[in-house]
Amino acid sequence: MKPARVAGRRANVLLALGLLESALVASTRARAETAAGEQAASRPSAVATEPLGAAVLIRQRSVRLRVEDVEASIERVLGLVRDQGGQLEQRAGQKLTLRVPEQGVTPLLARLPALGELRAQSASTVDESFRAADLEAAVRAAEQTRAMLTALLARARNVEESLLVERRIKEMETRIANARAERRALDRRRQSVALVIELEALTPEALPSVELPFDWLKKLSFTELMYPSAPPYEEESGLESNVDIALALEGRLIRDRPSLDENSRALAAALRMRGADVDPVGFAAGFDAALGGFDGFVYDLRFLAGLGTAFGRVVTLGLVGGLGFSGWTGDRVPSSLELPLELFMFVDLDEFARLAAYAQPRFAVTREARRDGSKLAGPADEISIGGAVLLPLLLGNERLEHGGMRLGFEYGQLLDTTAYLVTLGVGFGFPNE
Repeated sequence: MKPARVAGRRANVLLALGLLESALVASTRARAETAAGEQAASRPSAVATEPLGAAVLIRQRSVRLRVEDVEASIERVLGLVRDQGGQLEQRAGQKLTLRVPEQGVTPLLARLPALGELRAQSASTVDESFRAADLEAAVRAAEQTRAMLTALLARARNVEESLLVERRIKEMETRIANARAERRALDRRRQSVALVIELEALTPEALPSVELPFDWLKKLSFTELMYPSAPPYEEESGLESNVDIALALEGRLIRDRPSLDENSRALAAALRMRGADVDPVGFAAGFDAALGGFDGFVYDLRFLAGLGTAFGRVVTLGLVGGLGFSGWTGDRVPSSLELPLELFMFVDLDEFARLAAYAQPRFAVTREARRDGSKLAGPADEISIGGAVLLPLLLGNERLEHGGMRLGFEYGQLLDTTAYLVTLGVGFGFPNE
């Protein structure tokens, strides 16, 4: 057979299949519409036309419940649902979607008030009758099409026509299976009720405020009741805590190291933090870190803790001690583990400036060469004495916590020689009033 004739015949078969299916679908829909019209005509007073067959009504109830313990209440609700033959369909956080038999909805709702406070209830119904009728019509049309295709398959003249018809038969069978599955799902939903329960935690209500009739009653105290003639007590305002943070560049100079008449210099980046809880005496802490180099590699690291206090809103004092490690390579300062002590002080000149001063003696633990290297340190091996001024106005700021220029100087004694340190950077003061 010539290819042109084969292609033409194949097109004719496909056209016949399409026309056949369209005719069957149109016929089925026409019969359904005719039946629906006859039912409507027999009931002229009806407002809306009902679909052919039994009504398919999907019912839903919604409840909002306020409880003390949400998780425990969810378990109790699921237990009640199982008692009524229902099951959990979906959970989203504190919202439960349940499927309950129609006869078990009323007993279940009657037991919910024992779990908590019912805040809201609602009910709704969705009519899926037309959808059910459409599915039934689709099944009938697909079955008739399948029957016609089966008859057509017996008259196929070659393998190609048979394959085309068999493929369409499988499509009809898939369509029939899907429509029947959806119809069964509608029936299951019709035979039960979707119950949506949303639980919310019970929050204690705030006690109502009581306004006293006279303002002086709000200021009355036990001391005033016992000693009515005593002068009123005025509480002095003061700091609860005070923190000082500095990030700066340090220029270091140590004399006669590593040999006589040879000075060592270094430039390092440094972070210094001190803070104290001063209400009136509390915890104080500090941290030092420096890293840099020029004539060798220089490094410092110290952790400090102790006690702090304050005098009014101006002076803050702290006494701290801890653990440290420092060194300067090139035989300038041998590395050693340290036990530092420090007495530090902040003096706040309102919000315009802060003066900081400290004295830090240190004990060298692991290096004999660094012991007894200071005349001012007393029993300690080394000492550093320094101070700094923090000026917010130099950076265009008005308050200490906004930050400002910080200038500092330090004098030290170690290894039977002297060391000098100059700092330039930014600082922040955080007084908690």
